[in-house]
Amino acid sequence: MSENRLLILLNPGRQSRHYMLGVAAAAHRMGMPYACVELESLWNRFNNAQCESDERSCVQSEMSRLVRHHRITHVIGYAWNSVMDFGMLAPAPGTVGEPLFAALGVRNILLWTDHPNWFRNGEAMRPQYTRLFSHPLHTHIVKSQTAADEVAGTLGWSNVHAMPMAEDYHQLLTAREAIPVHDVVAIVGATTAIPPEVAAFVDVDSPDPHEIDAIMLPTVTADWHRWADGHHVPYETRAAGEVLLNLKLADPSRSVWSHASRIDHSGLSGLAWLRSDPSLWFGATKVFSRLVAWRRDFYLAWLARRVDLGIYGSSARPIGVNQPQGADEWIEYGDQASIYARGRVTININAAHDEEGCTHKPFQIAASRTACVHHHTRGLDGLFVPGHQVLTFDHPATLLDRVNTLLGNQRDRVAMGAAMHERATQQHTWQARLTDMLNLSDHAIAATPTYAAAA
Repeated sequence: MSENRLLILLNPGRQSRHYMLGVAAAAHRMGMPYACVELESLWNRFNNAQCESDERSCVQSEMSRLVRHHRITHVIGYAWNSVMDFGMLAPAPGTVGEPLFAALGVRNILLWTDHPNWFRNGEAMRPQYTRLFSHPLHTHIVKSQTAADEVAGTLGWSNVHAMPMAEDYHQLLTAREAIPVHDVVAIVGATTAIPPEVAAFVDVDSPDPHEIDAIMLPTVTADWHRWADGHHVPYETRAAGEVLLNLKLADPSRSVWSHASRIDHSGLSGLAWLRSDPSLWFGATKVFSRLVAWRRDFYLAWLARRVDLGIYGSSARPIGVNQPQGADEWIEYGDQASIYARGRVTININAAHDEEGCTHKPFQIAASRTACVHHHTRGLDGLFVPGHQVLTFDHPATLLDRVNTLLGNQRDRVAMGAAMHERATQQHTWQARLTDMLNLSDHAIAATPTYAAAA
């Protein structure tokens, strides 16, 4: 393809907006021609118009002229914004329409960053959207291979690709003069009470995660059958669900989707019934994930009883951890590095549905130049070198040992924080990801616009 020329859609938001701003800044630094559109102003036009359809037609004409004027080759938006916000366009009255940018022959990159089933309470899973999202000029980006396989296998979308996330390190500025006030710092979006079956283990010096999983199994199995009752799940699927839970018990580091694939290969039927309806599949997945969901809050509660742990970004009251005044308030995107720098060490624990692949957290932690201990996550070792750029754990005793080792050696923890920062700023930037996204998008089939961009 000739020179790439981008249209970047900037949505409002406390987090995702900054990702799109990072993409725009990357294009600027790379000298790549681009234009930006503020979506909030468009949304306001739709909401305030006497006739939304007429206003949407005006917007379509404006976007068409913008595409022509700037000779746009790719549009990039967060999640489904680039498809759903602009309506359908038909080449002639009475013909089947296409999403606006696809109709204009523009390649469309949908940066989900997370699993699409979480977006807007699962609206993207509706069957009527499969054709729209599977257009050959649409390229979907999610954060892990297992997520990509799951989206393709349950939602039926084409052109779904795995890509690690990134950050704009010019936005995440480190407060170099920050003096640590905690042994360890975590930024979390929310905490939830530890399950009663697990609560007593907070006071145990070296609790065994496998033992806790085994204790949780009867509860989660009962949850599964209650859910199955409510959704009229056939016997074969119920049985396959129990097999899946036992596979999860044996290897909690693998995702529900990965374990389901093993069941398929074994010849055991049943899970196909769940996959036939994305809402059923992802609803069942939430139940299965409860087996290991205790980890995220438990590790924080357990560690806070042994070192000075500062939890920021939400209330830690549900897990019984005291916080400094104001620590429960939302942390603005650009302040994250300075908050992490309040700890001599940082910690991150993925949610139960993120066993494979990394969230934005380790890349945001890297901006602080603070040593990081990270719960074992498949794929992390391909992004940061364990033992040199990050330390990992999958057991409470290992976690405490990693933390104490770093607390006892300032030179090593400073070196680790610096090494993680250097790796992130060299390889995990939006410049690097933008190049990869464009390459993936350019492999989508070439198409002749079905609608004249001059309209």
